[in-house]
Amino acid sequence: MATNSLLYAVWVLYKSGIRPSFIEFMTKDHLKKIWETGLFSKISIMHSEKADDSGYLRSVILYRPKNKEAWDTYTTEHQPALSAEYKNQFGTELHNGSMKPDRILAQEEVVFEE
Repeated sequence: MATNSLLYAVWVLYKSGIRPSFIEFMTKDHLKKIWETGLFSKISIMHSEKADDSGYLRSVILYRPKNKEAWDTYTTEHQPALSAEYKNQFGTELHNGSMKPDRILAQEEVVFEE
């Protein structure tokens, strides 16, 4: 049975030399704080194993808000401060020094799932 839900995806390119500290910060600090808001039913992160030709690794973070109201609450009450912490931690280590990763908020349609 196909289901639809809101899914927020963030793609981040970062210098390969910060991989251990990036993963530790994301999993033990940043994403933990987001989870503790109680507004998400799932948060996952995937990491590339090899750097691209420029020496950058890619991570994709997937957030599943519980509903649209939870998403709106997160973006207005929590995201500004949490994003500032993230930017302070890794701003200069991201691709082109960018502090804003690629993002998409969309309806996910699950076609097959066990």
